[in-house]
Amino acid sequence: MLYILHGSDYQKRNAKLRQLLAGLEKKRPNAELFKLEAGDITPGRLEELCGGQGLFDQKFIVVIDQVLDDPEARETLSAFARSLGESENVFILVENAILKTTLKKFEKHAEKVEEFSAVNEKGSVKKEVNNFAIADALGRRDRKALWVEYHKLLRAHKVPEEINGTLFWQLKAIAIARQAASAKEARMKEFPYKKARGFANNYSEEELYALLSDLVERYHRARRGEGTLETQLEQFVLGV
Repeated sequence: MLYILHGSDYQKRNAKLRQLLAGLEKKRPNAELFKLEAGDITPGRLEELCGGQGLFDQKFIVVIDQVLDDPEARETLSAFARSLGESENVFILVENAILKTTLKKFEKHAEKVEEFSAVNEKGSVKKEVNNFAIADALGRRDRKALWVEYHKLLRAHKVPEEINGTLFWQLKAIAIARQAASAKEARMKEFPYKKARGFANNYSEEELYALLSDLVERYHRARRGEGTLETQLEQFVLGV
C-alpha cells in the first residue's frame, strides 16, 4: 500500500504524516517503523521491505523521506512503484516537489495522493526551496552561500531539526567517501559518492570529524535549553 504526501507546505504535510502514522500505529501497534533516505534506496532493500514481515506483525510501516531529488534513488524507486502499491506493507512517500512525469509513475499505484501547497499573502503558490542547496554549499565550503541557503530554508518555514539532519548527512557522506576507494566500498550510490568525494578535497579528516562533533553538540545544547537550535545552527554555519 502506497501513500504520497507532497507539496511545499512543510507544516501541513508533516501534520498529515503524523496523523497518518498515528492511525496506522493504532491499527497495528506491533508493526515495525522504518525511515528511508536517498542512500537507503537500493533494489535489495526495497525487495526486502515490500515482501518482508515483522516479528510480531505481518506489516511494516515505511516512511520514504525526500529521496526523489537524487537521480539514482528516483530511478530505483520508480521501478518499484507497482511493488510498493501492491505490498501488504505500508509505504509513505514524503516529498516537497515532485515532477509531474515522476508523480504519474507513482500515483496510479497509490492508495492516496495528497498535495500541500504553501501560498503567499497574495494567494499564489510559493516557490519551493531546494533542500539540497544548503548541503552542496556545505560541501563546497562556501560560507556565504551556506548562510544564504540557511536563511532561505528558515523563511520557507523549514524546522531547524530538518536542516540539522541535512547538514549532518552531508558531512557524514563526505567523511565516508573520503575513506572509501569506491562507491561500493562506501555503500553509496555512484552519483552521491562522486559528489561527496569531490567535496572531501575541501576538508581535512580532522576538520570533518570536528564539524560532525560540533553539530551533534549544538543539537544537544539546544535540547538542554542552552539557546535555540536555530541560533546554534547559525553559529555553526558562520564557523564552517
